[in-house]
Amino acid sequence: MTVEEFGQYLSSQSPGLETSNGLYIHYIRGSISSEYSFEGEESDFSFCLFTEEESLHEFIDRYKIKNLSDLEELGYNHIWMRYLNGEADTEVMQMKFEEGPLRFRLHKMKTMIFSASLHFYDEVYVHLTLPEDFISYFFKNKSKISTAMANRYQF
Repeated sequence: MTVEEFGQYLSSQSPGLETSNGLYIHYIRGSISSEYSFEGEESDFSFCLFTEEESLHEFIDRYKIKNLSDLEELGYNHIWMRYLNGEADTEVMQMKFEEGPLRFRLHKMKTMIFSASLHFYDEVYVHLTLPEDFISYFFKNKSKISTAMANRYQF
């Protein structure tokens, strides 16, 4: 599949499509991104894996798409591999901090945690990869997150 063919197909699905395995693909003005949302066992948290906007060529290359059936098969495992390779983020929202979800991104030997809406940034020198890891981060850093939440409109 060429980039042009892929772009034409996505244009016919505008503004995006959902694969049979639940991956949402958004195609707007020549940029493409993907996301997969789910809730953890702990109902107070929701999770969303997503990729930033990228070119069609990068998308095809990073997801290893050769034809439309490859596209249709994309799901949780595919975007999860991109997270583990530092090419996607995980956004975790605790319902009581609904206005300030945290984003997690693996980078080298650490996990970066940030929220633009909270003016929050942190790093931990371990890879956070399981829903339990993200939830544990929220509980261990409750006071930092609460302070950022309380001060979010002051900056």
